[in-house]
This record gives sequence, structure tokens and C-alpha cells, in this order.
Amino acid sequence: MMFNLTDIVKNLIIINVLVFVITHVMPMVSLEFLSVYYPVEGGNFSPYQLVTHIFAHGSFSHILFNMIGLIVFGPLVEQKLGMKRFFILYFGAGLMSFLLSFIVHKFQYPPELFRQVHSLGASGAIMGVAVAYAMNFPNNRIHLLFPPVALKAAHLVLIYVAMDLINGFGNSSSGVGHFGHLGGALFGFLITLYWDRGRNSFRK
Repeated sequence: MMFNLTDIVKNLIIINVLVFVITHVMPMVSLEFLSVYYPVEGGNFSPYQLVTHIFAHGSFSHILFNMIGLIVFGPLVEQKLGMKRFFILYFGAGLMSFLLSFIVHKFQYPPELFRQVHSLGASGAIMGVAVAYAMNFPNNRIHLLFPPVALKAAHLVLIYVAMDLINGFGNSSSGVGHFGHLGGALFGFLITLYWDRGRNSFRK
């Protein structure tokens, strides 16, 4: 599968891995510097963080599972959409992930803690790509390692979304940004629906 990587997917993997290595071997490049803080008075937000946080990962398992997701779902979606639309999908989902996290955390945390909350990781962007994959190739089977079963893409992504909904509203304290995942999934759903309707209208 690694040999079938499309251009944007391949470059995204390279950038993510490079950022991970740099932030874990060079102490002067802190994850807190690349993470996105929320834009409130007295906070640590800077506009560049809207981009850099999508490439920052806190642990090896964090980046590993995100890059596996990108490898599994990304190439076919990029081939289907083209490079420009895939770029919009990926970064739009990453930004929607931040936005929904911001809204939820705004109500979840008191102001003094809200200023210190930050998000990082490509999970929201990957969820957007996964939803686009499920909508364009719903019957493609994805083979899982744990458990060793094959599920239709539509079923697998629905399970992921359901788990994030359950854990998000269940106030999970795992540190996983479930609402960030849902924000990315929502963007992937809406933009794919918009593009599909535009394509169908053109055919008519």
C-alpha cells in the first residue's frame, strides 16, 4: 500500500513525521509552540497555530494511527477529488476540528483554565478524509488488524463517529479530542455532499 501513495498524501506523511521527529529531539521546538491555543484575552493563541497544530503529535501512537488512517483512506480520496479539493478537504477538516473543540471547551472550562487549553494532531483532518472515503467508496472493505475482520468503509466510519459521540458526551477523560474528531467528520460530510450535489447538477 505504501507504494500507491498519491502526491499530497505522501508529502503530508513526510511533513508529519519530520515535525514529530523535530519536536521530540529538539527541545527548543516545543509542542506547546506548535499546538493551537484558543483566541481569548490573555491567552497564548497565534494565527500560525491554526496550521501547525495539524502537524503536531504528542506521542508515537498518536502519529502512528493518524498516518495509518491517512495511508488507508487518503490515496483513493485524492484520486477521486483531485489535489486541490483534497487539500481543501484535509485542511478544512483540520480547521473545523479546531472550531468545534473551541466551542465545546468554551462551555466546558472556566476562563482561567480555558486560556491554557490547547489542541494538536491530525485526527480531525483524518476523520474528514475517512468520511469522504466512506461517502465515495461505501462498499470498499477495510481490513482491520485488531480485531482481524473486514468491514465496509461506510460501516467502519459510522462506528468511529458513534464512538466519538459516545465518548464525547460521556465526558471521557482519556485526553482524546472526541469533539475535534467529530468536527473533522462533519466537514468531510458537508463538503463531500456539496461537491456531489454540484457534480450531479452539472450532469443534469
